[in-house]
Amino acid sequence: MEKNMNEFQRWFADNGDKTHRLNYNLNEESVVFDIGGYHGDFAHDIYEKFNCSIYIFEPVKKFYKKIKERFKNNKKIKVFNYGLSDSDTTTEIDLANDKSSTHITLSSITETIELKKIDQVMSDHNIEFVDLIKINIEGGEFPLLKYIIMNKLSDRFKNIQVQFHTFVDFAAQKRKALQQKLSETHFLTYNYNFVWENWQIKNVNKEKKKSLYDYNDKHLGEAIYILGSSTSLNGLSERDLKFLENKTTIGVNFSYEAVKSITYAISAHITPAIYLFEKSKNNIPIFVDTGGQKKKAALSHIQNFFWEDERVVEFLSDTPAIPFLKKSTKENISLNGNTSILLLATHLARLMGAAKIIYIGFEELVRTHFWDEKEEIEDRMVKNIREILKSKKYWSGDSYSNKPLDIPHNIHKEFEELLGDSGRQGATFNLTKEEHNNSFYTSRGSSQQDFIKRRNRDFFSTYVSYLNSVGIETYTLSKEGITIESGCNMIKNLETL
Repeated sequence: MEKNMNEFQRWFADNGDKTHRLNYNLNEESVVFDIGGYHGDFAHDIYEKFNCSIYIFEPVKKFYKKIKERFKNNKKIKVFNYGLSDSDTTTEIDLANDKSSTHITLSSITETIELKKIDQVMSDHNIEFVDLIKINIEGGEFPLLKYIIMNKLSDRFKNIQVQFHTFVDFAAQKRKALQQKLSETHFLTYNYNFVWENWQIKNVNKEKKKSLYDYNDKHLGEAIYILGSSTSLNGLSERDLKFLENKTTIGVNFSYEAVKSITYAISAHITPAIYLFEKSKNNIPIFVDTGGQKKKAALSHIQNFFWEDERVVEFLSDTPAIPFLKKSTKENISLNGNTSILLLATHLARLMGAAKIIYIGFEELVRTHFWDEKEEIEDRMVKNIREILKSKKYWSGDSYSNKPLDIPHNIHKEFEELLGDSGRQGATFNLTKEEHNNSFYTSRGSSQQDFIKRRNRDFFSTYVSYLNSVGIETYTLSKEGITIESGCNMIKNLETL
């Protein structure tokens, strides 16, 4: 039976090999199983993106030798000349040019291959959990997945990326039965029938899910560095960046793209959080404003794979107020700051037990951000955002409109707004020279600019005074702008402290 050509066409139209198959939350500590290594292209692409540990299982000798040679100098990619299955056995495999299968006859050329039980191999290599298992084994996926499910091994695989094959007898019925069983522990993140599909585990490490309460005094007595998004971030030297690698840092919104070593990230909007969730190579906690019940309900379609992920720490933005205190219960998830990420990050640093807070990249004078001065960074960020949009992983038709109150409730629309696709008012990327010099508050509406500027400065001044009154020192690298105007002590370089 031929595969559904419409599904293939849809896959290639969506550039699935470069989007879906590579868009995972992996990092250098992740473990990947590549079952059916073939020429090693998938392993190469995943390693290039995440620098993770990869185990390739390829039973056909000519493919194995090619992969072995290809990765001979890479200690994080291990190649094995056997396949994984439901039993320890040997079997005949038919070979035809660059294809192979144990389930159909492709030619008169055969080879005896070795297969090993997947759980025994994991035990032999002391592997408890696999972040991504890719399965493309020409019909062998059916007995392998059945064995994984029946032996209750499913919860040892965070993502199961599989290509089912139609030439197996009763393939459609067998696939449906496996999908029904997989749906008990996993959920589909994408599905192209008999092309590629991915199943992600439900409630990943739910017991590790943290709340603000868990961060009370986590960095008691330390200096905490809060990183903004202004162009002054571009003034950080290599020495500064090296210095920050060993410090506790909170990056707001997209600041990760300027300082890759941030310890935490925080965002009052969903899109910077999604960006970091998808594109960061570091497994850092991401503090995200839930926006209340209406926004959370509008974003419920990402509940399983985003809100319940262990990296995501939810908070609820509340009215600025002092004293802003630590949390006495897990249920209290408020941070005082409204829409000001500067205020919210400051409350978070206070909650974590900071003795000193140092602000870097906060002026709030003009709309220009650090990426506006570095074309390669802006181009990469725009490319990354368009990849997220094209994957349609976060698509929802609810609240998809240009109404100001709807935009924060729809991920695609908010990203489009940042890119300027919905008009220039809320654009953050690809600004014109004139837009660079506009007020930091222009996107809020010109009639409110002065009011919002004064309000934020007054609130932050109150925060700084309060922090100083309880013995917490506040510093800034900025020479002008809101942190200077609000009373933070100016320092010339990071090593001053």
